[in-house]
Amino acid sequence: MEFSDLSGLRTGQETLTRLGECKLEGGSDSVTNPVTMVWRIDDEGQVEIILPAWPGVYPYTFAGKAQPDLSVSFDLATSAMCSGYEHPYTAHYTSTIQANGNSLTLEMDATEVWWPGSCIFRRLHSIQKTLPPP
Repeated sequence: MEFSDLSGLRTGQETLTRLGECKLEGGSDSVTNPVTMVWRIDDEGQVEIILPAWPGVYPYTFAGKAQPDLSVSFDLATSAMCSGYEHPYTAHYTSTIQANGNSLTLEMDATEVWWPGSCIFRRLHSIQKTLPPP
């Protein structure tokens, strides 16, 4: 599979789960939303993933590298609002893209520390891309 086959639109779900003391907006411990990702991958495997913003959520971009074995590693650099303060943070994601028939699937997760010691969350993306017929 060529790196160019990995580029394009992916859809799925994003689940954010509380690990620390802070709860999510509305007081919940976990929330799941639909997610759309746009992947751009060059011939050397450099990856940029853009997630269009939805209301109440910071827009963010992942940057990283795909390997020929379809393993991927990304860093997310963004900000979060916690306890009334904006806090920049970075999270590291690793996973492997699975080729299943005419689709590519990926589950990637990381622990995100929005505010040290209290606002800590696990973010899981479960996404897929349908491949064109051969």
